[in-house]
Amino acid sequence: MIQNKKISLVIPCRNEAKSIASLLKKIPRFIDEVIVVDNRSTDDTYTIAKSYGARVLKENRLDGFGIGYGYALRRGMAAAKGDIIVSLDGDGTYPVNQIGRAISFMIKKNLSLVIGNRFPINNQAISFLRQYGVWILNQEASIFYGYEFKDILSGMWLINRSLLRQLNLKQGGWNLSPEIKLACLQASRKGIGQFHIDHYYRDFGASKQKIWQTGVNHLVYIFLRWLTVDQPLTSLAQTWLSRINLRLARALVTYHSLRREL
Repeated sequence: MIQNKKISLVIPCRNEAKSIASLLKKIPRFIDEVIVVDNRSTDDTYTIAKSYGARVLKENRLDGFGIGYGYALRRGMAAAKGDIIVSLDGDGTYPVNQIGRAISFMIKKNLSLVIGNRFPINNQAISFLRQYGVWILNQEASIFYGYEFKDILSGMWLINRSLLRQLNLKQGGWNLSPEIKLACLQASRKGIGQFHIDHYYRDFGASKQKIWQTGVNHLVYIFLRWLTVDQPLTSLAQTWLSRINLRLARALVTYHSLRREL
């Protein structure tokens, strides 16, 4: 607990038996609740997480690409009881030791969502190709939504449970990461902040993401969400119609004035 705020930590996992123990050993004492959500692991992730005192949930749903990251996070966040819910991956690449400072930043600034910003990166834990891909998605989201995202794909964020309840999250795969940030932006634009964090090399195993497939999927998702869900075209169309109506009105006035003169 920090400043009378109960803290929950949600960790989505699939086959992270080699890294989850090391991660759970580092959990700060102020974390009131640790929830590990096991998404179809075939190793000992579930058993190991349980042995370290985590509340372990199973989530077996997958999206069309065979990914359950979003489903796991949604399940864990829905089950969390904390006032502030922290999310980070189970591969050990996010800084557990910086959660406290991020929470203090959140409370001091009176924010509802804090995105852990990995950039500029302090090492080469993220390949240049991935960095460039994130930069492109940052630009896309910033242009469409009018907010300067620094790390739209960060797997570490902090959210107030009160804001989380307002969201209608639907993504089951990797797109949950941009979805929750964009949904929060729509719900509470002034309540969002970005906090610089370290990022580490993955100690065990390889990333489960297919770079090109995931990147293109994110690119399309952000555009389609902007186009269909958040309805910016509605206001844009209204602006255009207002301008057209104004020009028509002016044309009619001019027409009637000319007729009188004739």
